[in-house]
Amino acid sequence: MSGELFALLAVNGLAIGCIYALIASGFSLLFGICRVFNMAHGVMFMLGGMGVVIFYKNLHINFFAALIISVVCVALLGVLLERGLLRPRRGHMFTIVVITLAIAIITPPIVGTIFGFRLVTVPPVFPGQVELFGVFISKQKLLMIAASALIFGGLYLFVYRTKIGAALRAISQDDEAAILQGVDINQHFLVSMAVAAGLAAAAGVLLAPVYIVDPFIGTFALVKAIIVVVLGGMGSIAGAVVAGIALGLAESLASGFVGGGSSLVALGFVLLILMWRPSGLLGHE
Repeated sequence: MSGELFALLAVNGLAIGCIYALIASGFSLLFGICRVFNMAHGVMFMLGGMGVVIFYKNLHINFFAALIISVVCVALLGVLLERGLLRPRRGHMFTIVVITLAIAIITPPIVGTIFGFRLVTVPPVFPGQVELFGVFISKQKLLMIAASALIFGGLYLFVYRTKIGAALRAISQDDEAAILQGVDINQHFLVSMAVAAGLAAAAGVLLAPVYIVDPFIGTFALVKAIIVVVLGGMGSIAGAVVAGIALGLAESLASGFVGGGSSLVALGFVLLILMWRPSGLLGHE
């Protein structure tokens, strides 16, 4: 494999790995704070992609404005889901899994009925390529990496540099002690759901211009989120980011060696890591 091909595969892997990390970080945040295994998380990803189709492609709104609108709308849907369906069943994990699974099953056909079941492509924000160190790289994939880095930076500041973030970390460690310290657990669960849904939607928006959008793409996102969260460590946001990028790189580099069997190679990589660390890269027993 030439150095140019390796660099190209690495950049492609980093780009898709950032998307995996965005999806999984929201999933992991929700599990770590609320102990919610949200089977509807992929639906949030799909709705983000559909949002950019509506606002950016169809209504010709600026892409970055469409990103913000889509994320806010999906985050609000996450709030409604937590407040209306999940909060009354808190503490009953199996019931919540069933409810969110039902949402994941019934939402795609509804969206397809309203907007159509066809595969939709979204025009790139920055078409063309740019040459870096002799390698021609898609501008759109560089945008994915840069935007994801900004979002990860914002997520870090939110979790580790704000009072709400401190309260969320306290809840994840011991929710009863946090309540005794005056933390409003309902309010912070609501925030967690909004942030998790927003992260999934942002991933859907960023991936849309280099992939396809359809009502059933959420299944792909959910599967990747579960794999990455298990690989990184259940409830670890940092683990989700590291594992997401690692999985993206593994899949991309494997495609350069074995082509169509890259997913199997990447899955083998995941199994090897879990054999070495059953609790995940940054997880705890």
